[in-house]
Amino acid sequence: MRLLALLLVPAPALAADVSIGAQVGVSMDLPDPTSGDATSYSPGPSLTVPVRVQLVPGAYLRAALRADMGVGSDQVSWAATNGGEPIRITSSDHWSMLTAASLAVGLEGRVEDELPFDPMFGLGVGGAWVATWHSFGPSDSGVDTTFLLDPAQNDLDDPNNRDPYATAITPMVDVYLGGAVPVSDALEVDVEIGYSVAFLPDAALQAATPGIDARRDAFGWNALRAQVGVAATF
Repeated sequence: MRLLALLLVPAPALAADVSIGAQVGVSMDLPDPTSGDATSYSPGPSLTVPVRVQLVPGAYLRAALRADMGVGSDQVSWAATNGGEPIRITSSDHWSMLTAASLAVGLEGRVEDELPFDPMFGLGVGGAWVATWHSFGPSDSGVDTTFLLDPAQNDLDDPNNRDPYATAITPMVDVYLGGAVPVSDALEVDVEIGYSVAFLPDAALQAATPGIDARRDAFGWNALRAQVGVAATF
């Protein structure tokens, strides 16, 4: 009987409010014990596309696609021997760029009252695809990592060669708070401050010299972001 009653309800009464937005801003990788001093990325651009579905007044299901980028340095390592014993040598004296694409799904709460803006807060979980890109070669301090480039897979004379890189998919947790300023019944301006945490395990350097087990070492990606954007409700 309950199912029959739902089917008899007019379609508009069953429809939930859905909004789609776009936010731009800056994200910054915060230091952590896993990364140490070796892996660090400067503030870079961040883009988020949130989709919200209203569950009840003041509560929403939110899915957010996000893209982040930062430039800095990371740590790579490779296998070697010392006195016949296997060891790993590390280096962080090179240029690195991080690019990340993530998806987080969770709940958002809002205080929808007679205020100039609606305070909001949310929590999401999901995953991120993170890539670290590199430029290996002689550094200003005298460290030369050119040997990491496999001549069979890299053009050592091409300054635009894609040097050995690493990719990984990892779980991610995201929290945020902010405010939504209504512009009209269907349009709002959103301001957000968020923080996401992901652990990147060590990963093989693609197109690196074979036989030395060259890897990008593990690090923590702790992205603090500030964004502003708009959202339209349908």
